[in-house]
Amino acid sequence: MLRHQEQPVARQLSFVTTLLNNWYCHGPANGEALINVLKYAPLLCKCFEQSIQDFENQSLEAHTLRVIDNFLTRFNGKQSFFECNKDFLLLLALHDIGKPAAFAAGDRNLQGPKSLEIIDQLTAIFPVSSTVLNKIKIIINGDIIGSYLNPFYAESLERTISKYRKTCFNLRMPHRLFWPALVTYYQCDASAYRNLRNKVFVFRADGHAEYDSTGTRLLFQPEQEKMFLKLEKAVSITEY
Repeated sequence: MLRHQEQPVARQLSFVTTLLNNWYCHGPANGEALINVLKYAPLLCKCFEQSIQDFENQSLEAHTLRVIDNFLTRFNGKQSFFECNKDFLLLLALHDIGKPAAFAAGDRNLQGPKSLEIIDQLTAIFPVSSTVLNKIKIIINGDIIGSYLNPFYAESLERTISKYRKTCFNLRMPHRLFWPALVTYYQCDASAYRNLRNKVFVFRADGHAEYDSTGTRLLFQPEQEKMFLKLEKAVSITEY
């Protein structure tokens, strides 16, 4: 797809808004259609083309397409975080948008702030309410479950619960309503890394994922499952 970077910025962003409106109203609910629209914004196009410097050295676009496909394949219709399912697709499309900039700055911990900077620059193009956009920004600006399960960060249970409470407060959302959305968000992302997914989740020999007994989430490997259940139990008794 052409970048169309020669167009005046204001006119170009207005065009992106029109395309996004059309996608929300009539477009196919898949990652390729959404990202193709978002890439008409030069800043987003640049981000999607860059490497996320993972084991496979995949582009941000390639990774994001996997994340969205995970949602559509494994969790479609199961989220209640947004009234509109396409809002969740937009969340996933933007979830790592600041990762290339964070790597360029030499600090992977800047991913959240860098993502918010990019979204704030382009707020006008998103045809969603301020409430929806705020929810997207809040969930993107943090990695609550990942920071707890990932040995690289190894955040304590207490620290994780504190972050969870703060996030629920910022969302003005009861913890029991936010938890399923957070789990879905994390599992869509983490299982998109091929070098990571078999270390974290249980996949059968045929490549299909195993689900927990409720059928609502992917089953973790034994050690991660133990940690996750401990966190889930703590969440169930916490209040914001």
